[in-house]
Amino acid sequence: MLSSLAIRVSDLTERLVPSAFAIALLLTFVTFALAIAAAGASPARVVIEWGSGFWALVPFAMQMALVVMTGYLVSTA
Repeated sequence: MLSSLAIRVSDLTERLVPSAFAIALLLTFVTFALAIAAAGASPARVVIEWGSGFWALVPFAMQMALVVMTGYLVSTA
């Protein structure tokens, strides 16, 4: 009984919850619009700053990837 409920809930969430890429794309456009509307920046400036900020996050992203990978290795050892 519990497994059939879990399967139904899983099927429902697979249909209703968008993919991570769709959420990231939506949040990018929302941030882009807010930067233009609230900060008064030009679209070209927002794109330039987004691009430079993206590459500034790469070291942090690599650090988090190593934390996840080493955590996995420790837990399976």
